[in-house]
Amino acid sequence: MKRLAAPPPVNERSVRAILDAHPDVADQAAADWMIRRVETAEHWTNHAYHCMAIRPEEDEAPDELRLTWLSIKRHDRKPIRDWRDLQRIKNDVVGEDCEAVELFPASSRLVDSANQYHLWALPLGERWPLGFQTRFVTDTVTPEMNIGQRPLGDDDR
Repeated sequence: MKRLAAPPPVNERSVRAILDAHPDVADQAAADWMIRRVETAEHWTNHAYHCMAIRPEEDEAPDELRLTWLSIKRHDRKPIRDWRDLQRIKNDVVGEDCEAVELFPASSRLVDSANQYHLWALPLGERWPLGFQTRFVTDTVTPEMNIGQRPLGDDDR
């Protein structure tokens, strides 16, 4: 991924339309906050994907987790389900030693309005209290265990 030097302009009407669809957060302050955050976001792109990275503001939630929000979509707006693509985007935007999660929320917090995916990344060096503790990456096929993986690219090893 390469960072865009000049991010695309914010379409304020589009942001307001999204907020209008969510009446629980559609007040003026929420709309202004969202527009400001999108205006100051980093935009990253490659041949297939666009990623908007919204990093925490200096004065935002000083006593809470300071997460970077990655909003990822394909240029052709088709679904993404290649884990390696999302891992590479995360590595390029927030760093290889940074951990991020994708949340499958309670239905009451569900946002599902586009083929867009969201990762939340911890500050560099912090770890989530879940997941594996050691690395195990292979492209070996083991039929007797009914496991296999497609070949790894040089960037995946």
